[in-house]
Amino acid sequence: MTGVSLGGGRTLRPLTALELLQARREAAGLAKDRRERALCDNACLLARALEDEESKTPVYPDGTAVLAGLTAGEIGALAARWSAFRRANDPGLDQLCPDCRSRALEERCPACGREQAGREAAANPAFDPGRFLEMKGGGNPD
Repeated sequence: MTGVSLGGGRTLRPLTALELLQARREAAGLAKDRRERALCDNACLLARALEDEESKTPVYPDGTAVLAGLTAGEIGALAARWSAFRRANDPGLDQLCPDCRSRALEERCPACGREQAGREAAANPAFDPGRFLEMKGGGNPD
């Protein structure tokens, strides 16, 4: 399986199982709590998967450099692109039945794993905008 070109001389390449484990271990050391874990996981994954197209060398030396060099949105978008590339090129998918294969190829959130296709923003039916503004100090919305 070859990598996917991102343009601008950069490529996302497939990772070995060992590289994925190393990325997760590095991320565990970077994340201070569970809310930071997904971003750190993705940054450490990209430190290994993102490389210069010509020299085949890593663009970033480690996850900390990715966190310092890219925005959270860029990290999320690149990690989602790598994940889609991996799923589409994973030979293990050939062993699944058609239903399981289609579920495996669904677009998923890189943070929580929920399906993204066709999802609308969640709404809280108990949310009271007037009470929110009052507590925030914005006064009465009327």
